[in-house]
Amino acid sequence: MIAFIIFVSLFLGLLWKGNLLFVAIISMVWLVFIFWRFSKKGFIIGFIVLMGGIIYGNIPIPYNKNATDFEGFVIDSKDNYFIYESRLTKYYIYEKNNTRETGDFLEIKGAISTYHFPV
Repeated sequence: MIAFIIFVSLFLGLLWKGNLLFVAIISMVWLVFIFWRFSKKGFIIGFIVLMGGIIYGNIPIPYNKNATDFEGFVIDSKDNYFIYESRLTKYYIYEKNNTRETGDFLEIKGAISTYHFPV
């Protein structure tokens, strides 16, 4: 049962990056529940793991946004472009007669420029 407390507390801690109010309310309800059900020991374990998840989830991932070398996967492919995900960021890449398929791993060298879609 301790493994369940650790799993749920870590999951809730990692969710704190999203909708803060909703996750905060769910986390407080979870802590009250484990204090009621498992007493002080379960509460302390759940609280420590929850705080660890919050801290770990909010550590910034350092990377150079102006880098010219990218490694990642094709997540969507059409006739003349593909969507590429690298470093937790999605990129639109134009290519005539595209032969890329979803799931392809690519190493790309290039520069980032802004592109505005009308829709």
